[in-house]
Amino acid sequence: MKLIEQLEKIEIREEIFSGVWKAVVNAKEVSVLTIEPGKEIELHEHKDDHEIYIVLKGMVQIDGIVCSEENIRICNCGESHRAANTSNSEVIILAIKIDAE
Repeated sequence: MKLIEQLEKIEIREEIFSGVWKAVVNAKEVSVLTIEPGKEIELHEHKDDHEIYIVLKGMVQIDGIVCSEENIRICNCGESHRAANTSNSEVIILAIKIDAE
């Protein structure tokens, strides 16, 4: 199941503004990843969780797609991904893992 499908099934929600709903999702893990120039996070699979990458600093190739600051990439449960820093400066990514159903 994709992350968005899992999130849409959450039944306990709170209306915080007219027509704006909030559902609390507990993250399994929140990490700050720093990738040095020329280094990479090797290809790996997420077997029991989803992972969201938010690029906070620099430019990075995530699965061959160039991502820069404030870009977001999602790796759904059962999928694989990698991130390579091909630039001359460090990359900082906020990584959020959420348990899959």
